[in-house]
Amino acid sequence: MKRKRSKIACVIDPFFLISWSKFRYGSKLTEVIERGYVTDDFYDLFSKETTLSFFRSLLESKILVIYDLFTESYNEVLSAVIRVFMDDERLCQLDRILAKLLAIAITEDIPLLSDNFCIHKFAKLYWNTSMVWSSYRVLRYMVDLGLFNNLDEILKVFSEDTGTIFVRLRRKDE
Repeated sequence: MKRKRSKIACVIDPFFLISWSKFRYGSKLTEVIERGYVTDDFYDLFSKETTLSFFRSLLESKILVIYDLFTESYNEVLSAVIRVFMDDERLCQLDRILAKLLAIAITEDIPLLSDNFCIHKFAKLYWNTSMVWSSYRVLRYMVDLGLFNNLDEILKVFSEDTGTIFVRLRRKDE
């Protein structure tokens, strides 16, 4: 059964966008994202014209919005996030841009789209794993909405286009 179309507000990791800019159906992100927050230092990370073009098209469509609501609450969360990453040996180093994005997602209580292992590990240890969406989860959501018919096929296409490797985990019933 297909779900009713439902767009999400979220924060988006720049490296997530780079992968999706390579995906032949990357423009379908606009069908699931109502508002995607980024920081103003995003542009510095993109060098390929296809990625810049993809990024510009999302900005022009008003799907991507540069976040600028840096409140005291955000600053406190950002400081706490940086401190946790510095103090917890189980976590890998996180650059400032990803720390800022994580702080925005936590402050606004919206998902962060990221394939970054460190972000997912942070969510598992300190936050909420359902608040970090990987490309796999976004593709699964798109299938649930009826944007694609077959999850296995679209995962294969995504992998071919982006070089992303999805690990197949055995289910208990297999």
